[in-house]
Amino acid sequence: MARRLETIRVGIHRTVPRWTWLRVLDWLLARNGEASHVWGWSYGSMVAQLTAQRHPEAIASVTLFGYPTDPDAVVPETSFLSEAPARPTTRAAAASDFIVPESISQLAIDTYVNAAMKADPIRADWNQLHQWNALDGEQLALPTLLLQAEFDPLADTDAHARFFAKIANPNKQWIVLAGGDHAALLETPRAKLIKSTIDFIEWLAH
Repeated sequence: MARRLETIRVGIHRTVPRWTWLRVLDWLLARNGEASHVWGWSYGSMVAQLTAQRHPEAIASVTLFGYPTDPDAVVPETSFLSEAPARPTTRAAAASDFIVPESISQLAIDTYVNAAMKADPIRADWNQLHQWNALDGEQLALPTLLLQAEFDPLADTDAHARFFAKIANPNKQWIVLAGGDHAALLETPRAKLIKSTIDFIEWLAH
């Protein structure tokens, strides 16, 4: 099966209007003539899930990697009362996801950190995090691939099990990537991560 895979980086900035991501999906739908397979990493996986719950018409399936939440967690209501914190990005923070020895070269880490410092000198600010309380596997009606790296400290196996059981669509898979951490898409498990994603999309076509 021939299939075009496209990657779009959606930046999170204080000046971006709410639900700009939906405009991207609408543009892809008009351009490709079919719904998109959405792939979310870390907080992006939570954005992907919430979008899939609320606007499934533009999405064919959703892949969640580095999913950093618990389906039973309740986030207290908070909001920035004035200006956002605008904390600077640090080299240590940019490199913090790389925790498995020899899974990626130091040159690659340094290159990633340099690019992160240049592209995002100020850490992304997330406001009103209590909106994550709307995440609900029972409302996730689309085919779902849950990818978990073996040593990802943000991806809890028990939480994943409870979440996976709740996913409403029976077309679902949960795959563990041996030897990976939160940045597995850049490390030695990346080939398995990519193949797992493509295999899931092709599996849905049969």
